[in-house]
Amino acid sequence: MSKRFSMLAYSGGAVNLNLGSPMVFDLSGLKVSRSKLPILRGHDASKIVGYGDRFDNDGRRLVIEGTLSESTEAGREVAALAAEGFSWQASVGLEVLIVSDVAAGVKVKLNSQTFTGPLTIIHESILRESSFCPMGADGSTSATIAEAAGQRLAASAPPPLTPPPRPLTPAEYTGLAAAAEGKVREYGTGKVRTYSDPRQRSRE
Repeated sequence: MSKRFSMLAYSGGAVNLNLGSPMVFDLSGLKVSRSKLPILRGHDASKIVGYGDRFDNDGRRLVIEGTLSESTEAGREVAALAAEGFSWQASVGLEVLIVSDVAAGVKVKLNSQTFTGPLTIIHESILRESSFCPMGADGSTSATIAEAAGQRLAASAPPPLTPPPRPLTPAEYTGLAAAAEGKVREYGTGKVRTYSDPRQRSRE
């Protein structure tokens, strides 16, 4: 039986990706792409660590629980380093749908926290994968691995979010963009940028 893991994949705070302003992922607009989410080593699709099957998004932070693979080198490496005492962090891989920028000095409230611009807000996104990393862009993340196969972790996440999102229709996509525009008007700042328009391409 494989070992279970639990990771604080995103703490809800601002993340510095060295792309300009810090970014905040609005947890109210985050969707999970599938019921068994790929868990990778350092966002490398060739290094599969396992899969996540339980997701706890309470609007403040995102916790993922799942199973480590015994069949892959990456899965064994993650488990072995954790057994030696290494403290893994985590990082999320998102498909970004709707973004806006907040000007310097403007305060916004997201994920039960208050942030001051300049920053970039990811209003709507789809979680495609999450990764074990030596150093996550969100320094408050962490990951815990059960000491033995079949052992339950101390804090088990609630049942998975269901169902995984189907492809958005053009009308739904337009509605999401309009809602984001409304949020931006409240801030009194930047213009909404949209990506992954379903009229231009399809998703799994």
